[in-house]
Amino acid sequence: MLITFEIQRYYRKKIKFKSHKMDNKIVVFRNIKILSNFKIPIGIYSFLYNIPAIWSLKERWKWVEKKKRIDWGDLEVSNNGSKVTYKGYGKTDEDAASIRSNYPINKNSLIFYFEVKIINKGREGFIGIGFSIGEIELDRLPGWEKKSLGYHGDDGNLFIDSGIGKKYGPKYGYGDIIGVCWNKFNNSIFFTKNSIPLEYIDVFKVFTDITNVYPIIGLRSFDESIEANFGNKPFDFDINLYYTQNIKYMINKTLSIGNIHFIYRKKKENEFLLKIVNLN
Repeated sequence: MLITFEIQRYYRKKIKFKSHKMDNKIVVFRNIKILSNFKIPIGIYSFLYNIPAIWSLKERWKWVEKKKRIDWGDLEVSNNGSKVTYKGYGKTDEDAASIRSNYPINKNSLIFYFEVKIINKGREGFIGIGFSIGEIELDRLPGWEKKSLGYHGDDGNLFIDSGIGKKYGPKYGYGDIIGVCWNKFNNSIFFTKNSIPLEYIDVFKVFTDITNVYPIIGLRSFDESIEANFGNKPFDFDINLYYTQNIKYMINKTLSIGNIHFIYRKKKENEFLLKIVNLN
């Protein structure tokens, strides 16, 4: 399993380590994947970082108390933090309610991915899924606020920093699985619907860096319900294959730039991959 999107054993089970000796230096990693003729072991230390794992009801209530809101659309979050259901008024856009993950995307994540399954589209299917900064109003759907973007289910539009959306993909509803990927290799974001990738979006149209960017979902009509997968079970989209393809491409591209052996000897595994990205 590769990179920070694989957290099955991150917070519940002990991690088993394996080590690899190269040039008299020990590199610790798990679940080895050998890529290219240089036999570079690939495996990212997801268990070393705080990464998104649940929807943060705690952070939402901090926002509620700060805004002193009492007559607004509310959200119900399951005990395990993965399922969210809308229980508010759901009459106007002012009744929208959003919630973000417990942690932002880690700055060392070369690829970050999560999925959201639509359990119930509710009365209207006003569901938004995407990314936002931490300091954002949570009574709006993702994409309506500055420094946020969201793919909406009722019309298939993509919203970036505005209440006016642009056509992006198909509508989605009950049973659909929507994925969201942040790719640092090419500085892009893209969504998937039922494992089919949609159009790429330039990261820098929305964010300048990823030090304060969170997964976020928003709901607006009664009984809308979603369940997130942050890597605690297999994804619908083959993110491991996608990641491997990106690694191979970046390594091959880097061969004409510098001595990849030298870079690797001097760097730990994730630092090595980050170095490759920065060289390109």
